[in-house]
Amino acid sequence: MHIDTRALKSYHSLGSKWRNVKKFVREFCTESTIHGLRNIEAGKTILERLWWLTVVVLSVLACGMLIQKVYHKWANNPVIVSYDDTATKVWTIPFPAITVCPEAKFKVDVMNFTEAFYQHFHSSKILDKKSQDRLMAMLQDMFNEGVLHSEYEYLTETNSATNWTLENGYAPGTPFSTHPLRASGYASRLRLNLASFKSNVEAHCAEEQGFKVVLHSPDEYPLPFAKYVLLSLDRDINIAIRPQILTTSKELASYSPARRQCYFSHERTLKFFRVYNQNNCELECLTNYTLANCGCVKFSMPRSAGTRICSTAEQRCIIEARYGMLKALSQNRLNNDGLMSECDCMSACNSIQYLTEVTQSTYDTVQTVSLRLKPLLPQLLKLMESVTSSKVSVFFKGAEFLSTRRNELFGLTDFVANCGGILGLCLGISFVSLVELLYYCTVRPVLMARKSTGPQSKIRDGLRALLKEFCTDTTIHGLRNIESGRSLLEWLWWLVVVVLSVCCCAMLIQKVYNKWGSNPVIVSLDDTPTKI
Repeated sequence: MHIDTRALKSYHSLGSKWRNVKKFVREFCTESTIHGLRNIEAGKTILERLWWLTVVVLSVLACGMLIQKVYHKWANNPVIVSYDDTATKVWTIPFPAITVCPEAKFKVDVMNFTEAFYQHFHSSKILDKKSQDRLMAMLQDMFNEGVLHSEYEYLTETNSATNWTLENGYAPGTPFSTHPLRASGYASRLRLNLASFKSNVEAHCAEEQGFKVVLHSPDEYPLPFAKYVLLSLDRDINIAIRPQILTTSKELASYSPARRQCYFSHERTLKFFRVYNQNNCELECLTNYTLANCGCVKFSMPRSAGTRICSTAEQRCIIEARYGMLKALSQNRLNNDGLMSECDCMSACNSIQYLTEVTQSTYDTVQTVSLRLKPLLPQLLKLMESVTSSKVSVFFKGAEFLSTRRNELFGLTDFVANCGGILGLCLGISFVSLVELLYYCTVRPVLMARKSTGPQSKIRDGLRALLKEFCTDTTIHGLRNIESGRSLLEWLWWLVVVVLSVCCCAMLIQKVYNKWGSNPVIVSLDDTPTKI
């Protein structure tokens, strides 16, 4: 009878490995702090083991599903916009920049639009292409800078905003009288008296008559066609300003712009503007789109040297380009078509808007001057009869206001805390348990292979016995591994893990305490509307 010694050795080797694996699994289930695993290797029957194994598997699956939901919330909705918990003083922000655009675009004695129009339009028929080109050609010089109004001397402003930025506000120690200007209340209002000759009012050219008043941030390009207050002729208007500020906490700086849905000023550079904001970005995008489709830009658009200004005959192309860009943006086709990949104009992380409340009354300048100065200056009254005047006052409505702020809705600390709560609820797992899994997968098998039997250390005094009893019977995770007959290396390993866990826990608790002590109040918008 021949016995294959190699097969026999292989069988004994395989049996020895299997016994080591069973011993390793039994030790892990016995020593593990994960709830339920001890019942699998605790001398139970097969039915009991299957029961507890099913419970552990279902707990792992439930834990995985809940953690996946927590991760999606952390990844997709990390930001909450809420009211700041303290009021902001109006003198900490600049007074709005004010741009006034008169509806009377030119002098009638230089260009009488109505008279020129009726020279070429005598019936209600639609203009043919030839007549339309002749009419447009008469007006195209209006768009050449300085031709019609070269005698006007415009004000020049040389001050620069050296002490203020939208993200950091005014620098510490900045005097109250600085640039941009600050103001507070009605006493610090800006009053403008605007006049226009009655002969220059062209009702044929524009339905709205008067002045467009645009209130905007000092670093924002004004767009009179987008948002404005119309100052009608012979009117006295009071504009009360209510600032609306949106800031972003520094904790969100580590998030990508796509996650926080905004850009900090250093993250996005524009071609024509020094400061990024959504309004400037959209105007630059429209400029580039118009240039790409029309080969020119509107005279009010920013442009590089050598860029051609569109003539009056090309106004249709400008209008079509504007609507074409809006259509492309709504269909997300700009990036796909390769036209304007830079048209990702998300809002700025720090922005300021000026909401307005307008009250008005009639303003009869002629009657006022007649009652006051007619006996003294009769010539002035004659001049005033040919002029229509309007008056506007702009001021902050109150001395303080509530600003809004982007904060972390779900930060890393909240994510770790939620995951820890779910793991503890479903499996009784802590950070030490995760290290324990890593330990039994890497360190312990190596030490089992190298471990040699030797005499155990003797208990020298009662203090050590008390410590050993505490580490053996405590429910604090990890302490059992310190006094469980381990080698010195294993003992040091678990001691370091327990100490690091205690330190990490203390740091997280300190963050929670600081949040509770410093920001206990949050003012947020209600999620349901209130009936009036």
